[in-house]
Amino acid sequence: MTQAEGLAESGRQARETQAERFVGERGLEETRGAEARKLTSATGEQARETQAERFAGERSLVETGGQQQRETQAEKYAGERGLASTVAAEGRQTQAEKYAGERGLVGETGRQQRETQAERYAGERGLVSSKGQEERQTQAERYAGERGLLGEGGAQARQTQAERYTGERSLVREGGSETRKTRQTEGEQARALERTRGSETRRTDMQREAFRRYKENRDYSQARGATRV
Repeated sequence: MTQAEGLAESGRQARETQAERFVGERGLEETRGAEARKLTSATGEQARETQAERFAGERSLVETGGQQQRETQAEKYAGERGLASTVAAEGRQTQAEKYAGERGLVGETGRQQRETQAERYAGERGLVSSKGQEERQTQAERYAGERGLLGEGGAQARQTQAERYTGERSLVREGGSETRKTRQTEGEQARALERTRGSETRRTDMQREAFRRYKENRDYSQARGATRV
């Protein structure tokens, strides 16, 4: 083989080697891009799922709290209406009994006339005292019922408030845990991707260095062969 033919053959082999190297590098870059897109898609999907679960939990908590408050309010109003109706009925009954007693006292004829003045006054004082005692007892019962109703309503409201705050704190802690877990997973995946990229880069650099040395040795061998010819 002449020197010109040797140089032509060397140039052809160099072009073929260069083309193969470019093809290998493009394939490597395409593989990296596909892996990076896949990782980004998976990370975004996990973040959306976590966000959707958190919003669903918050809506459920708000709906449950609102329903409990409405039920407590309805029970309080029902108790107040029942108490008012009971007090009014007792007041009407006491008034009717008082009027009946007065009519009976006025309607008495011979027997009342035979009673002494002292007995009649004693009877009137007893009637007035009994009426006052019944009114005071009715008033005390009404106040006791209202205080009991207010105390029960306040206890229920505090319990509902405490349950709502407990649920909100639990939801916030759970959301923070999910966020930290998502960030930890993203960091681990990013570090794994960086390690993969670094390994592939070092491998590519080693391949390039090996090819460079091979080319130098080949060119040197070809040049020596051509010199001998």
